[in-house]
Amino acid sequence: MESDDHFCPLCLSPIKHEADFVFKGRNFYRCDECHLLSVRPDALPDAQTEKNRYLNHQNTIENTGYTQFLQQVVDPIIDFIPKGAKGLDYGCGPAPVLVDLLKKEGYECAYYDPFFYPELPLQKYQFITATECFEHFHKPLEEIEKILDLLVEEGILALMTETWSEIESLNNWHYIRDITHVSIFNIKTMEWMTSKFDLEIIYTNGKNVFLFRKKKRSR
Repeated sequence: MESDDHFCPLCLSPIKHEADFVFKGRNFYRCDECHLLSVRPDALPDAQTEKNRYLNHQNTIENTGYTQFLQQVVDPIIDFIPKGAKGLDYGCGPAPVLVDLLKKEGYECAYYDPFFYPELPLQKYQFITATECFEHFHKPLEEIEKILDLLVEEGILALMTETWSEIESLNNWHYIRDITHVSIFNIKTMEWMTSKFDLEIIYTNGKNVFLFRKKKRSR
């Protein structure tokens, strides 16, 4: 029996039940409010473990498989965001490949990563990309609020992260095997985000790519 209650790191709702899913000693909990699947704070990996894991990724511009993977988010950006727009790639990793792809398409793009490029360019952006980083957030509420503060009104957040659907299928899912994946979103989590953060979903492929528009505040 697990002792202490804890709180969802996204919506801060109390999680009073035992683990919904256990994989290799890691307990995951589904939030009843926002449907985020997360681990307890005492199970989060330390910073060095995270950085070592990211350095093992072969995410380079020469890796055509990786660039084709990123094209899933580049294509809708081209459809919804005008050329010349200024963007930020948030959580770019050791090599800002997406930045290079977007520059080739005519966008201006800065980049930030807490481990590799820790100086966050503080200005307002017309769009912000976050590809394969939301699942790594230890404090997703804080990170999302930080991202949206950098986005202009009616700006676009282009998010890529795989979503979970059924607890029963998690054991065979590659995403759950990565020790740095600690905040795993559901389609319902994305819908919850629209009301929480005053966003609207303007595009999704129904699985791992979502474009949110930040709504204009009523004056």
